[in-house]
Amino acid sequence: MAGQAPTAVLQAALSRFHEVAASTVPAAQAIPDFIEAPNGFTGRKPGYFYGTGDAGLGYYRDPAQPAPQSEEVEEGRGERVALDPEALLREAEENVENLDEIELLDLKGLRRLVNLFERRFKENMEARMKHSEEPQKFMDSELELDDVVKRLMIVAGSPELYPDLTRTQAFSDMLGLLMHENTDIAGDVLELLKELTDGDVVQDSEEEAQTLVEAMLDANALELLVQRLASLDESADEEAAAVYAALSILENMIELKPEVSELVVEKTKLLKWILGKVKQRGGEVDSNKQYTSELLAILMQHSEKNQTALGALGGIDIMLQAIAYYKNRDPKTSEEEEYLENLFDTLCTCLMQTTTRELFNQAEGVELMAIVLKQKRLSRVGALKALDFATTRYAPACERLVDMAGLKTLFAIFMGRSRLKGQRKTDASTQRAEEERVVSVICNLLSNLKSGSRRDGVCAKFVEAEFEKIDRLMEVYIEYEGRVAAEKQRLATSGEDYTDDDVAMARLDAGLYTLQQVALIIGHLWRAGDLGMRKRVLTLLHQRSHTLAGIRAVLREHHDSLGDEGKLTEDERQKKKVQQLLVAMGASPDDFAEAPLPLEAPPMPDELPPPTAAEGADGERALPPLPPPDVDMDIDDVPASRPAAVDEAPEEPSGRSREDGELNGSGSAEPSGDREADRSNRHRPRDDGRREKDDSRREKRRHDDDDRRERKRDDGERRHRDDKRHKDDRSEKHSKRHRH
Repeated sequence: MAGQAPTAVLQAALSRFHEVAASTVPAAQAIPDFIEAPNGFTGRKPGYFYGTGDAGLGYYRDPAQPAPQSEEVEEGRGERVALDPEALLREAEENVENLDEIELLDLKGLRRLVNLFERRFKENMEARMKHSEEPQKFMDSELELDDVVKRLMIVAGSPELYPDLTRTQAFSDMLGLLMHENTDIAGDVLELLKELTDGDVVQDSEEEAQTLVEAMLDANALELLVQRLASLDESADEEAAAVYAALSILENMIELKPEVSELVVEKTKLLKWILGKVKQRGGEVDSNKQYTSELLAILMQHSEKNQTALGALGGIDIMLQAIAYYKNRDPKTSEEEEYLENLFDTLCTCLMQTTTRELFNQAEGVELMAIVLKQKRLSRVGALKALDFATTRYAPACERLVDMAGLKTLFAIFMGRSRLKGQRKTDASTQRAEEERVVSVICNLLSNLKSGSRRDGVCAKFVEAEFEKIDRLMEVYIEYEGRVAAEKQRLATSGEDYTDDDVAMARLDAGLYTLQQVALIIGHLWRAGDLGMRKRVLTLLHQRSHTLAGIRAVLREHHDSLGDEGKLTEDERQKKKVQQLLVAMGASPDDFAEAPLPLEAPPMPDELPPPTAAEGADGERALPPLPPPDVDMDIDDVPASRPAAVDEAPEEPSGRSREDGELNGSGSAEPSGDREADRSNRHRPRDDGRREKDDSRREKRRHDDDDRRERKRDDGERRHRDDKRHKDDRSEKHSKRHRH
């Protein structure tokens, strides 16, 4: 073996030989009379005896014993060092085990490995064909083949050689081994492909990695992977590890080439296999099942085709059944918790499709999420997220949530009165996530519900209990407004050059989206015309040294940000809604003259005539005089005004004149003209038929395609926010898997 040792081993052995030789002297001069033993007796030493003498405790030279002839004693340790070249060579070979894996592989070394693999592959195939009924006769060839497959892992250290590897016949033969009858060989090939496609390995060689993935696709690697995956038995530890490796390969390929996510769903039965795993309720959630749910979330991300395919296979109902298992129980392990989180991520991604929302509504998904909210389990955060996506620009889901008395639970979470079970103190990140989601759901309800008892029920929630929910709403507004302003100030004073996109992303991370949602809720409540709510909002703003102009500025920024997706019909409809809120809150209609509204844009479902109150000196609508900021306002001081019931015609706000809209100091309007004529006009019946016709026309102008385009804007913002969180979660999970 010494004659065949590589040059590096010989050099290492020679260097070690010189080091030892330089530190020693001839035997006649190297034997000391005393060897100190600070750690006590360490064993017998030839030529010495152990004891205490003039030099202290240690080993003393014994003249009665023969002196060592060919060994040197290292002073201070008492270890014998033999100057044997052969022994040093063996030591160097043992310390440098698998030297080829340490040295950088070059093209010549790759060709040697490839040729060796092809020989072992042919030998194994021939032995199997010749002795198909006698496994013991081809077992040696399979061991040799398995050994050379493991040696090929060295290629993962040289990604620049990937193109050369893919041009060889050995690459196709290696992929063919995925269907080998020996699962050990197939498992080692899966480990090899996992190492070759690992993101940490190819992060600096993306072009070469792309070449590798394309070669795998040309060799039908996706079909082979899924077929092997379906045939593995996870009850065996080796095959369970092979399943994990196969899932890792698919994730790595999608990360390197996102088009693979649609190809693997289209060409294979992977989605059906994954849904079969998810459908298995109960039992322990191991790392493979957790990884399967994560891969499902990756497949659904940014792929409408995959989302449609999932709905066609009944995937929405299967995921709802899997989630229902956790409505009364919490996950027991971290893997089970991540599994549940991945199920909610997949469900929310699919809910961006109108057809999927219909399936979700038909499967009573809204009812299930409402039940999960009431149970106060850990799955409540995911249920709020699902309701957020389900109610975004989809009125049927909003109606179902209100009809099943979901407002009580929803507003209890909004007020912070509903704590999760089993937790003494809710985590800060969980609390913020719930806060943002419940604000978004309330905003969806006010935006999508038509005028009637359902919408009035939502508005009435903000009036009850002396406007306590208005107080909470303004508290959330002040908090998020401060966060966004502080982040903008931090970027401005950091001294670094940030682009507009960087500033926008930082503000979104600080809570800009939630701030805009809160401003939209305030706008809807203001436009409802209840003077009590308006006075409460202004009072709380003045107490915090804020004005209504700040809310209008947030709404105007949201208005101006619409249009980034390039869908004109949706943008104009969204802008029209925000413009109506701004005008109701005191903005001038002339501010939007540069962007006139299209005539064909359908009106808001809850469209009402704009207020006719006169403008104040500061540009805000004139209202009854407010009490001083340090005086508490009582609900009895608010003029009686409430949303109309379902079978009532909406009444004009109390204290407002229909003719000129002027308010007197007591909050009531002075009658104009003849009193008798005015009294008769008050009893004039309303034109309910005209209002019903207007509602009918609005319904006819609503089209499914316009509705789908309409929701893209908010879905895009939400998708960016969730993608960032998902990317951070995937990075953390990726590091956990590497540590595992």
